[in-house]
Amino acid sequence: MVLVRMDRLRARLAVPERWAGWVRDGAPVDLQVEAFPGETFHGKVSRINPSVSQDSRTFEAEALLVNLDGA
Repeated sequence: MVLVRMDRLRARLAVPERWAGWVRDGAPVDLQVEAFPGETFHGKVSRINPSVSQDSRTFEAEALLVNLDGA
């Protein structure tokens, strides 16, 4: 059995290297997903991986999103 907390979700984001100066811990994030067209989910950056992928020239940032309604 796997238990998952649904009230708070994590989004792992591939951020282009050129945006590195704009991404900061606690910065607001607005996400849209295909499963909910026209709906925007709001969160905040919670973690930033400082290493850049040589293949894609991106780094990973993680955002936490509140999901109280279980969507």
